[in-house]
Amino acid sequence: MIARNSPRKEITISTRYVSAMFPAEVLRWVADMLDNHRVLHGHLGTLELDYEAGTLILKGQLPSFHLKQVLQTALRGIPSVDRIENRVDVVSSRGLSSVSRRESTFP
Repeated sequence: MIARNSPRKEITISTRYVSAMFPAEVLRWVADMLDNHRVLHGHLGTLELDYEAGTLILKGQLPSFHLKQVLQTALRGIPSVDRIENRVDVVSSRGLSSVSRRESTFP
């Protein structure tokens, strides 16, 4: 039975419960966020996302260092992500690249 004059208690949800997301849920959350991002929405197809033990691993290619930084900044604060490894390569038609000659597939 609930007393009518009893004060209401404020309910808070601990992030401890949100951090128990499964890897597929984390990746879906990240993909949805990137797909709806005003700057990154067209680049999701060039990225590979992986999640392992609290670490979000980003791979793929983007056309500028600015977009690489926007990507990393946009993904801060996602539940269950304690660390972001940004392995995205910057490959530009202007000749700028973060890919070393050893890693390049070109002869």
